[in-house]
Amino acid sequence: MNQSFNNVPKDKGTRIIDQQELTIDTLTALKQRWIWDGVLADSLIFHSHDIEGLDDDALLSFINLHTDTMIIGSVTFKRNQSGYCFVNFNFVSF
Repeated sequence: MNQSFNNVPKDKGTRIIDQQELTIDTLTALKQRWIWDGVLADSLIFHSHDIEGLDDDALLSFINLHTDTMIIGSVTFKRNQSGYCFVNFNFVSF
């Protein structure tokens, strides 16, 4: 994995099941599948500086246009001071 994703923050209690680095159009991203508190979900994680100027709707449109990722149900966005933007989707409670 690219060192630029070595410091991706993780909420306490989150278990990463799988992750892979990928390129979406010209942007590098990290795709994770994780479990937290009885919820299974996926995230696409971008470097904040790569998506400056894209609001949440524009970022979702970009993902839908340039990937074959199937996004089902609700989507949440988390932009933080750590330099990453998380797009969380495909939530399943069990």
